[in-house]
Amino acid sequence: MNIDYLKEFEEMNQTTKSVFDSGYFGVLIILKDGTNLLHWGDVEDPDDILYLSVDFTWTGNYTEFKDFKNAKAVIIQNYTCQTQDLGSLFSKDIDLIPKLSHLDSLVAFYAINWDTSKLHFLQNTFANCSSLEYLYLEDWDTSHVDNFWGMFAACSSLKAIDGIENWDLSSAENMESMFESCMSLEDISFLSNWDMSNVENIFEMFRDCYSLRDASCLNWKFKKLKKGDNLFANCRKLEKFPSWYDDELINQFGIRNELKLIDDDLFFYKIARGFDPQDIFIAVGYIKDEKYLIELLKDSSTHFYARRAALLNPNLKDAEILDEFADSDDNVERAYAIENPNFKNIGIIRRLAYNDKSYVVRFKAENKLKELKDEGLEIIEDYPREFKQAFEDSDRERASLVLSQWEGYDSSDANFILAKVITDSSDGEIKFTETFESYIESMDEEPKDLELFDWFNSTAIESMEKRADEDMGFSQMFNNMYKSNKSSNNYARKFLDIFQDIVENDRIEKLNLLKSLVASWETNCPDDANMHCAYLILNIKNISEDELNDRIEKAKDCIPEDKNSYPKLLALMYAVLEANK
Repeated sequence: MNIDYLKEFEEMNQTTKSVFDSGYFGVLIILKDGTNLLHWGDVEDPDDILYLSVDFTWTGNYTEFKDFKNAKAVIIQNYTCQTQDLGSLFSKDIDLIPKLSHLDSLVAFYAINWDTSKLHFLQNTFANCSSLEYLYLEDWDTSHVDNFWGMFAACSSLKAIDGIENWDLSSAENMESMFESCMSLEDISFLSNWDMSNVENIFEMFRDCYSLRDASCLNWKFKKLKKGDNLFANCRKLEKFPSWYDDELINQFGIRNELKLIDDDLFFYKIARGFDPQDIFIAVGYIKDEKYLIELLKDSSTHFYARRAALLNPNLKDAEILDEFADSDDNVERAYAIENPNFKNIGIIRRLAYNDKSYVVRFKAENKLKELKDEGLEIIEDYPREFKQAFEDSDRERASLVLSQWEGYDSSDANFILAKVITDSSDGEIKFTETFESYIESMDEEPKDLELFDWFNSTAIESMEKRADEDMGFSQMFNNMYKSNKSSNNYARKFLDIFQDIVENDRIEKLNLLKSLVASWETNCPDDANMHCAYLILNIKNISEDELNDRIEKAKDCIPEDKNSYPKLLALMYAVLEANK
């Protein structure tokens, strides 16, 4: 057992002899602030739980066990599995609490002295625990378990598992995707001597195990194996394979090589409409006609294996379809769309690499960006400034490139919408009304670069003015409507709106937005009384006494550009001054 993950837990435990001693009520809870608790009833906010040790010998824990998501390490002792699977983990009632994948910060999990004799299914038990690094599963009785499908899938940070070396696998049949996307797993020697004699399916068992280098330790023998395709798919660093991998596995599935000789897409399409997941996956991989691939992707009844295989198929080249699936809500679909060699929407790839919630998707997107850079494709980082420079240089080709990448990265950015307006205003094929509607839409969005927003706004207006048709009344309508929406650009109102959002919703991340806003405001309106109020509100702790007094005087003496917002900002400034005293 590796107890390194419990060092801080032990240091913060001031109540029991050790973290494995969970007290009279069978529970030891450590909160983020170091508070030690020995009863569930003392927990005010479950999200404050940092460490947890629970003994389920005390039966009350079955009903008291709470929903929490920020725990770093969890110890569970003497748990009795009541059902045939762990889909309702820690619960006598199904879905009483979320599964482990909801524990967003979980790094280590210790399962000690569990009664698992009733278990028949362990599929997806730890799937998608993306922060989990270590598992200790002591003495689990797996003698009746036949399905291990996806048990550790997408545990992208997992480095080690102790306690499963000698699992009884006499009933095991399905180990499909068991370790798929365990991207940090380097050593699998703990699996060396597993009894695989009854296992039928190891399809994609180690797919996307990017850190795996040596699998030669797997001394497995099969008697009933039927499906083993893609066992090590995308294991890019793997150098050493098991001795049986070529002789037994490849020969057993040698029939797959015969499929290459079949030139009948309809034949493969019919298999794709069948019921066997692995046959579906293999068959779709041989389809050459893109129309069949698109049909499979557009049909909601298509088996998810067929979708995955279609997205991976290099004959799928439809950019719109690939963009759609790379932006879908399904983590796996996004990952597979990125892998398609024809997917090169740099804007979407860059956004997924930086912001996607799935570590697996982020990793694949980062790799794709590197590959595209190696291919010589230009990846633009600062879209607003690149577009501004291209426009001022009258470089339409460059501006078009920037827009194409920017659209995939953030098409809701007000500056992007305005950049489209600027470009579309010079395109005679695009109606002025469409361009103008886009401009109005931009007023409802947030500009990511406030310093450049005025340039985009004024340039868009100038571009539209050149297109406005006097005979159709567009010019008058345009002037009236854009001026009525100009209040959206008001610094004072925008400052108050964001400030209110921070206070009411604890949106502390928006402070940087306020800082950018005030910096732009000061540059463009140095004599605005409202700006000096806002500056002082935001920087009260970071300015000297002289600057403080100077700002107060300017706030009182300068003329406010927005007179309606001035009383609110002035009152807020005085409240901040009083609080600072």
